[in-house]
Amino acid sequence: MIYVGTFILGAGEAIYAPARKSIIPTIVSQHNLVKVNSLEQVMIGIILIGGSLSGGVASYYLGPNITFGANAVSFLLAALILSRLKVRKESVNEINSDSTQQGNTIAFLFSSSLLMLLLASEFLIPLLNGIDNVLISVHAVEEFQFGDLGVGLFYGSLGMGLMLSFIVGERLRNHLLIIGFSVLIFEGLFLIILSQLHSISIAVLVYIIIGFCAGVGGTCFDSTLMRIVPKNKQGSVFGLFATISNSMIGISMFGAGIALEYADNRWLGMLGGVGFMISGALLLSVYLSLKNNKGKMTLMEDQR
Repeated sequence: MIYVGTFILGAGEAIYAPARKSIIPTIVSQHNLVKVNSLEQVMIGIILIGGSLSGGVASYYLGPNITFGANAVSFLLAALILSRLKVRKESVNEINSDSTQQGNTIAFLFSSSLLMLLLASEFLIPLLNGIDNVLISVHAVEEFQFGDLGVGLFYGSLGMGLMLSFIVGERLRNHLLIIGFSVLIFEGLFLIILSQLHSISIAVLVYIIIGFCAGVGGTCFDSTLMRIVPKNKQGSVFGLFATISNSMIGISMFGAGIALEYADNRWLGMLGGVGFMISGALLLSVYLSLKNNKGKMTLMEDQR
């Protein structure tokens, strides 16, 4: 029942997430995309603080049954709220105007070096995030002996970091991918630090910093995609990215669960942090190389 239920939840998210991201550019002006995507990180932060922290407390004191029931009701209320959302008719016409000429999504992605780089990041980042998702519970329960309360506390700390990322996110205008790949490196650094901590108070602070880095990175990547992908292709592109992301996280969490049977969780946490740093540095170097080559091509064209 757990496996089937989790599969259905994942399938629902794979439909909902790309639909949500695709609709944002149709109701938000281009110059406000970064600010809105930054507010999305704030919203996730509020969810983690209000939801995960209160969920941890409720599960600790009231038990899982009441907590699951309240969670189910919250999804139904969210569906009712979203059912009243209206999309401008001209936005729908704009999306549908070229629908017969959309072509193959994979071919479209491989037509751009920048899109291929973002596609590669969609494989790498969730693959490493899956390790962190597993280790949050392990750290709370086994390392710090705080049980469900510790799980909620750590997720709440991540939420606080996501909310704080708005301070930087709303001011971002240029060099989004340079910033996004750079914060991946810093996120990996603090994950390595986290793997060596024995104080829960310092661990909370480090989780806040990790959440901050994740929020800034998420704003940069989402805003870049929304800027460079045409509206009539955003549904299929975001859908593909969500499928890849969910699959990689699932594979990673499964692999991390097996690895924890044989390896120390601190060693696994350090490995995940090193993976973030290497991935961030690799993606950043490739992007700077692409940008440099593009600049040289433009210069040669100007000289001709």
